[in-house]
Amino acid sequence: MSSIPRFVLRLSLLLLAAPVWAQETPPAPALPKGVEALEAETSRKMDELLAAAEKFRGLKAKRPVAAGSVGAQGVKDKMRETMRTQLPPETLKSVEVSLKAFGFIPEKMDLGRYYVELMGSQVAGFYDPEADYMALVRPSGKGSDDPLAEMVDMVLVHELTHALQDQHFDLSKFEGDDPMADAGTARGALVEGDATLTMMSFMLGLNIETLPGFDRIMDSMMKSPEALFEASPDLPGTKELAAAPVWIRENLLFGYIQGMVFSLSTRSKGGQKLLDYAFTTDPPRSTEQILHPEKWHSRRDDPVAFRLPDLGAELPGYRKAAEGEMGELSVRILLREGLRKQVQADAAAAGWGGDRFAVYEKGSGRIVVWVTEWDTEEDAREALAALRSLRDGWRAEAAGPRRVLVTRGALKGERLEAVRVRLAAVTAERPANKDLDLAAIGAEPPKMDEEGLKKMLDSPVVKEGLEDLSKANEEKPEGAISRDGRSYKNRGLGFSIALPEGTEEWSLEDAPEGGQALLMIFSPDQKARVTVIHQALPGQVPAEEMGGMLELGMKTMVPGYNRLRGEMVEKGDARVMENWFEAAPDGTRWIGVMRFYLRASEVFGVLAMAPADSWPEHEKATLDVLNTFTLEPKRGKP
Repeated sequence: MSSIPRFVLRLSLLLLAAPVWAQETPPAPALPKGVEALEAETSRKMDELLAAAEKFRGLKAKRPVAAGSVGAQGVKDKMRETMRTQLPPETLKSVEVSLKAFGFIPEKMDLGRYYVELMGSQVAGFYDPEADYMALVRPSGKGSDDPLAEMVDMVLVHELTHALQDQHFDLSKFEGDDPMADAGTARGALVEGDATLTMMSFMLGLNIETLPGFDRIMDSMMKSPEALFEASPDLPGTKELAAAPVWIRENLLFGYIQGMVFSLSTRSKGGQKLLDYAFTTDPPRSTEQILHPEKWHSRRDDPVAFRLPDLGAELPGYRKAAEGEMGELSVRILLREGLRKQVQADAAAAGWGGDRFAVYEKGSGRIVVWVTEWDTEEDAREALAALRSLRDGWRAEAAGPRRVLVTRGALKGERLEAVRVRLAAVTAERPANKDLDLAAIGAEPPKMDEEGLKKMLDSPVVKEGLEDLSKANEEKPEGAISRDGRSYKNRGLGFSIALPEGTEEWSLEDAPEGGQALLMIFSPDQKARVTVIHQALPGQVPAEEMGGMLELGMKTMVPGYNRLRGEMVEKGDARVMENWFEAAPDGTRWIGVMRFYLRASEVFGVLAMAPADSWPEHEKATLDVLNTFTLEPKRGKP
């Protein structure tokens, strides 16, 4: 279902902040009635920020962009105007019926009224492609010392990116005729995700697709949008959005979060040319492709299409009140509510191949008929089991090797059998699924930006984030060295390390207080050393996805770093990233081995180093110590 994201395409939802404006602003005759010119200082920034949007998006403005500001009432007026244009009353009613039929919104909700009020608390700015201007919101009751005012530049860059998109790609082409087409949600996510990615690159000071593996890291970190609310409880609109029905909240966040990950993955795969190709030639065709970018740019998986028959004869007295698609996004939301287990629900929804539903009404009675097709027979069986977990009148049954028929309402006996027969006979139009020819497009992965990373690490935004992570890591469970001084165990963090045979003269020492290191182990001559480091991460990331970023981090932070070799190795039940390198931290050449163990949202680094001229002498003993590092179950304090 994509009705709401479709008309939101013109109103940029930003869950960041609302900027501060002066009370008196100079006139701007080019702006529509009710839109005030920006204050002089902000207006002067426009050229600078447009240049930034051009730089990080890779598109040059073809003409100036008019910009102004509106009050909160102006936003609501614009919302109502857009809804009247995009969703006339009859169409809006069908959207509301669909959402109520699937249990996504309360039966008593007036969707149009509620949505205008919700968006009035969320929207910090919007770009109007028809009138070719952008507007930002003037918050009420804020002063020039508002700490959120610094977000104004980010808001402007986001909106200016929409202006660039419109000038180059014509955003009106991204509006479909079917207000409940899954492809509409996908196209909206491309537009919003691209602008969000540009905004993030601007904020960090480099095109983040140049960081190897960062797209997969971001995807792993964004699995739980609820974390955004926990991290930003004081931002405008956060409470209202957190209290919104799950389907509305997830759909609103989808374009900005998953759309950004899709755009990042696309640029990581084929640079700006591949992302531009998505706009000009071949936009994503389903929320499945947004959720799994590889199904668009690598292993093509376009949706199966259906045309449902008119069931008037099988449902006498009923009239069709709505028709549309669910798509993988809405399927996973529905299954999460039924299964109450996010991982299981998402796994079942991931086999989605296509679907089409219709809602029939008679008086206060309502019937849902829904045909779903799945990628494989195994996917269909998994989906059937998950769909049967739905309560409140849902019924799911196999209707073919890869087809599941789902119904809801007073449908049984001969009437059910008649509907079953008609829907089981619906022909699925299967796509060709031709993979993209990246060479023909001229698409290629971007080069690693090491200088950009160094600048990013020095930026105030990143330094603040690192400080927050550091604070989160200050209070760690303490470990203990054994009485004989031969081993160390930290039950709270769940790891141990020991001195094996042949290292009798080696010593274990607790790391200095206040540092990131938990433990240091030294050879008798103090030349060889093994250090154990622990760091909390802002998300759960598989070890394989961290390799490129860890490598780039080592290059940036270790003077004279030169990677010798690296690989994934098996250590017990864990898969570990191992890097061999040489470095010159004090002007002399050292040899080092770093192993990264990732577990949930934390990483352990076990680093072994020795001067190059001493390495042959200490290599065996050093590696023996390194090999004793073991992850164990967490058991609280030692």
